Amino acid sequence: MEFCSNLLGGQPFSMKNFREVREVCDRYGLPLVSDISMLDRQVALMRLNAVAASSRRGALSCGRG
Repeated sequence: MEFCSNLLGGQPFSMKNFREVREVCDRYGLPLVSDISMLDRQVALMRLNAVAASSRRGALSCGRG
């Protein structure tokens, strides 16, 4: 998953959506690979969109390492 809206018209995702993707990956034994190079921008966009995200740590809590 990419943590930022991209130049091709993407949009930020919610933490609920991220957790749901994590659950699907766990169910099928798949890794969840996250591009966190622009995580600070994602957090800012999530806050602007009134999505619960209080810190970078919270956004990373669904990861596995």
